[in-house]
Amino acid sequence: MMDIVFAQQLTNLRKQKGLSQQQLADKLYMTRQAVSKWETGESSPDLNRMQQDEADKDWHQNHRWRQWQYSPITNGWEFLARYYWLLFALIGMVGWFTLQYLK
Repeated sequence: MMDIVFAQQLTNLRKQKGLSQQQLADKLYMTRQAVSKWETGESSPDLNRMQQDEADKDWHQNHRWRQWQYSPITNGWEFLARYYWLLFALIGMVGWFTLQYLK
């Protein structure tokens, strides 16, 4: 029963997007024959075979800092680690005001 529903939904969605079976297969890195079997209900996709791409894994590993970036600041060192660039702006402003005052 579930295979029939999946097959119908896959066919409908593919046609709504204006894709051929070959184009869908290319996007999924599968063969056209596999897509055809899914749509006829002869088989269903093997989700274990459709794992995350290695490039995606690397991207998520390399961007793990975002979790730290958006977590709450609990002490002054974390504040300085995130907003060190503010020191340069502050030093520049103090220097500029000092030069303006000394003229």
